[in-house]
Amino acid sequence: MAVSVDEKPDSISLGTPHTILSAASYGAVNGESLNFFDVTANGQRFLMTEANSPKGSIPLTLVTNWDAELKKR
Repeated sequence: MAVSVDEKPDSISLGTPHTILSAASYGAVNGESLNFFDVTANGQRFLMTEANSPKGSIPLTLVTNWDAELKKR
């Protein structure tokens, strides 16, 4: 997914999300990351496998200024 981002000093505004790739098959097994995709040698194409996945929205949490919270600790 991709969105346009308009960052201002006191706020951030996100545009409407749109799909750039449809690939929901990723995860981990025994703590090791799994990649079900690769990029061709010339960088022009993605090669991927795809498993059945549920349709619908997946929530996203955007955390801004997180490094300031780390400095407080």
